[in-house]
Amino acid sequence: MPFAKSLYYKVSIKKRDRLYKKKKKSADKGHIEKFKTIKHLIQKKQRHAYWNYIEDIILPKETETSTTSDKNNSKKRFWTFIKHKKADNSNITALKEHGKLETDPVNKANILNRQFHSVFTERKTTTRDEFTKQTKMQTNRRDFTTVNDIDITVNGVKKLLDGLNPYKASGPDNIKPRLLKELSDVISPILTIVFRLSYNTGKVPDAWKTALVTPAFKKGQKYKAENYRPISLTCVCCKIFEHIVTSHIMKHAERVNILFPLQHGFRKGRSCETQLIELTEDITKNMENGKQRDVLIMDFSKAFDKVSHSLLLHKLDHYGIRGKTNRWIESFLSGRSQSVVVEGQKSKSVEVESGVPQGSVLGPSLFLFYINDIPTGIDSTVRLFADDTLVYLTISSAKDCSVLQADLTKLQEWETRWKMAFHPDKCNVLTITRKKKPIDHAYLLHNQVLQHVTSAKYLGVTLNSEMDFGQHINTITNKASSTIGFLRRNLNIGSIKVKTEAYQTYVRPTVEYASTVWDPHDKNDIRRLEMVQRRSARFVTNRYRNRSSVGEMLKTLNWKSLEERRREARLVMMYKIDRQLVAIDNQRLVPPRRLSRNMHPKSFQTISACSDYRKWSFFPRTVRDWNSLPPDIATAGSLESFKTQLAKPSV
Repeated sequence: MPFAKSLYYKVSIKKRDRLYKKKKKSADKGHIEKFKTIKHLIQKKQRHAYWNYIEDIILPKETETSTTSDKNNSKKRFWTFIKHKKADNSNITALKEHGKLETDPVNKANILNRQFHSVFTERKTTTRDEFTKQTKMQTNRRDFTTVNDIDITVNGVKKLLDGLNPYKASGPDNIKPRLLKELSDVISPILTIVFRLSYNTGKVPDAWKTALVTPAFKKGQKYKAENYRPISLTCVCCKIFEHIVTSHIMKHAERVNILFPLQHGFRKGRSCETQLIELTEDITKNMENGKQRDVLIMDFSKAFDKVSHSLLLHKLDHYGIRGKTNRWIESFLSGRSQSVVVEGQKSKSVEVESGVPQGSVLGPSLFLFYINDIPTGIDSTVRLFADDTLVYLTISSAKDCSVLQADLTKLQEWETRWKMAFHPDKCNVLTITRKKKPIDHAYLLHNQVLQHVTSAKYLGVTLNSEMDFGQHINTITNKASSTIGFLRRNLNIGSIKVKTEAYQTYVRPTVEYASTVWDPHDKNDIRRLEMVQRRSARFVTNRYRNRSSVGEMLKTLNWKSLEERRREARLVMMYKIDRQLVAIDNQRLVPPRRLSRNMHPKSFQTISACSDYRKWSFFPRTVRDWNSLPPDIATAGSLESFKTQLAKPSV
């Protein structure tokens, strides 16, 4: 640290040491007090010097030449700093295998690699006739037009190189993103030739098919290898070409309407938030009519790792992804190998026999194609977010339960055909209704009765049987409070700038994620959420006395209330829906029959509701707020303009 090298620091240390010797030799209270005074002064200076040093590293001053990548990298350094402060850091704990705990990094890496390898589907080449017979999928190649060959241009490759984050890690070939970015003018023509050759010959370089796997803990007991999932670090050059292929096949899929419309994962205009908004809209409308919904929350076992390469390639062919593109993807998937890295030590390399690489660019899109036909023949409503699957039906009688059970059986047949597997122990049934005596039914999967639950987490939001989000608010406020405590212990004397960054990075996202879905109207829930921000204001300003005015702190920090921020988030989402910037049907937003004087041109008919859970759900509530907007805001020409005007204090 610069302070540690300063003359003042060195002189102070010598003075402290002299006083310490005098204190030891005599019992003179004067020497003791002088020693304590200078000792505390040095400690205080050291603490402040340490935080100034840390702040310069994790939040350097912005200059005129600072780029977006520089800002992102400073945030990355901040995250890394906080991560190292946590007790449960990223190191893999001791792993148990055959009743023995292993602590050696190489042994742990090999245990994890064996676990990841064990879930692969057995490799088997399937002919077209076998594919048709086994999967019962229609193979009329005229159903979907053949995708055009990819036109790889120098300008397109250069644009991707220029967009690289120079601070990202290099892959197994050790070619760094910074090198590719800074020399893009020179490298892009050469890389274009390589990409064209690879695509035209249908051959992917072997180096591009190797992966260094980082184990990511999911949940459960940390000593069990099965509770980790693999994240693959692959070559940057390969990722660039994956971007090109992914963009090409996804444009084809959207243009020809291949993908299931209620699949909201890894697709433009869709997200966890859009899925949750549509789900809650569907359910609250149903509850308003006094009906019951049984929701099957399905859990795949190692879904991304079990994808059969042979079946996937046939399915891609069925959807029109043929010719050179199909052959290139075949080469991309075949002959892959992986090694697990733990604490800088690598495991032995193993062959990857199935699955789409998690951490790759192309993998998620390939998975969408593979799972795309799961709703075929299902009478119930199916909602997908990648492999997160919901199946639900309105239940009016035992007959409806039988229909839902039949659909569950069809899902079981689908998993068998496609070499996938549901995990019955982790699949649950959530009955959503306000009825005092709902219809009860035991649903079976693999001859095992699925567990009925009163609440379940879906895409990060806790849903319960009455569509009351109080439990979710409890969960997020408790988590946020715990985070504030952690930050207070570890950033206590940090600057306001560092603490504000910590709050905005770690605390506020916890209490705002998908808030458009669960934004409360209950005063107690609103108060509990605001208390999180009030505690954070005390932390940031370092003012903990009871007589300190939190209102003044919030005003000084220029923080809006979380309630107001949630309202703005809902209105921004409504703007996106109206302008079709997200994949939520805007047909339910009907213009009023007649515009009154106090209505703006973009007003909608209000949505009537008899119950609070319907009245305060996204659409009925946000339409009311939307109609009260000033005309110049509601008719804003762009999303950025809308956000800017909406954020003004007078709105």
